[in-house]
Amino acid sequence: MWKEINFTKENIYSLNQIIIMKSIISLIAILFLILSFAEKSFTQITFQKTFGGSGSDVGYSVQQTSDGGYVVSGMTAPLGFSIVDVYLIKTDSSGNTLWTKTFPGSDTFKRNSVQQTSDGGYAVVGSTFTLVTFSNDVYLIKTNANGDSLWAKTFGGSNDDFGMFIRQTSDSEFAIAGVTTSFGAGNNDALLLKTNSSGNIIFSITSTSGENGSISPSGIVNINYGSSQRFTFSPNIGYRVDSVLVDEIKKDSLVGYTFKNINSNHTISVKFKISSYSITAIAGSHGTVLPSGTVNVNYGSSQRFTFSPNTGYHIDSVIVDGMQTDSTIGYTFYDVTANHRIVVKFALSTGFAELSNNIPTVFSLHQNFPNPFNPTTEIKFDIPVDVFTTLKVYDVLGKEVATLVNGMETAGYKSVKFDATSLHSGLYFYKLTTPTFSQTRKLLLLK
Repeated sequence: MWKEINFTKENIYSLNQIIIMKSIISLIAILFLILSFAEKSFTQITFQKTFGGSGSDVGYSVQQTSDGGYVVSGMTAPLGFSIVDVYLIKTDSSGNTLWTKTFPGSDTFKRNSVQQTSDGGYAVVGSTFTLVTFSNDVYLIKTNANGDSLWAKTFGGSNDDFGMFIRQTSDSEFAIAGVTTSFGAGNNDALLLKTNSSGNIIFSITSTSGENGSISPSGIVNINYGSSQRFTFSPNIGYRVDSVLVDEIKKDSLVGYTFKNINSNHTISVKFKISSYSITAIAGSHGTVLPSGTVNVNYGSSQRFTFSPNTGYHIDSVIVDGMQTDSTIGYTFYDVTANHRIVVKFALSTGFAELSNNIPTVFSLHQNFPNPFNPTTEIKFDIPVDVFTTLKVYDVLGKEVATLVNGMETAGYKSVKFDATSLHSGLYFYKLTTPTFSQTRKLLLLK
């Protein structure tokens, strides 16, 4: 059944619109077909290759090499995911395998990167698992043109650290980007490493010393990553180490300090101070020594001690470092370079008499008092048994000038006065002698 259509002015206008719209749609369809054909012609695949075995293999980085071929880096897990190695593949320009290399890797698949280096070899960065910290470290591998390893370096801390991208810099060194959980603010932080052409990260330790000593080595010392460096301290004579600061923290170290497993820059400074020594002064009963007790004296200095007997007493003996000395007024330590000890004992002053009813246990000849003297002085001696005894005075030539005792003496504490009125000023010696004992001391006559 046909339906009649009347062609009015409005109907003719509508028909023209329909014809124009259909034309536009047709043009769009034709243009789409043309573009589709052009896209297919421009994105045609030249070749497609696969690499790996029955395990898991992943490619992460590719670069066209100077010979027109390609180098690919990735990861391979031939035995499953428990062992994941770095995978390096070299092809010709058609993608045909020329050689493949594997290097011990990490315990997980992580991105790695390869770049052909200026010497025709390759630099690969990835990660490797270390049993020292049971974590992953950044892994830098340098190979020759055949993919044979020339050296390998690891960098990292106590947690996981991964290298993901590498570029050789204009100075033939290496810049590495990755991720770290050992350093930074915590969790995962971006990591940028710069190594020299040998794959070493260089850190510096700045060492300084104060006056009166030195540190060795001194100045700025460059150290490879992970290395150790020892510094030794050498005070000048008479000085000692006063303080050691490592990175501004005080350390209890007197001869040297060792930085171990270096992974950052450091500073170390040492200061010195003059050495001091102690002199202990002890006085017996009936007198004093000044200064008394323990006295600190700087290296090379001098210190004098004076002796003061109580009234009716005199200096009996002065012992310096275990040796008896002929000092009756005081004693001076010169150019002190060690610790010392001085002990002074005092005794009752009398004429020639028995000084005590007690019996001494050993023979002894005491220092005369006063000394120096003019013209008389007192000499004391101890006799533990009845014995024939002589006490004589000699000049410096050994000539006898006086006999003070010559006969049997009963046991006891003895004292005798020596009058040197007839003698000239000078040094003399007095000697106590028994069949089993002999002792000599000096006395000085000053007129």
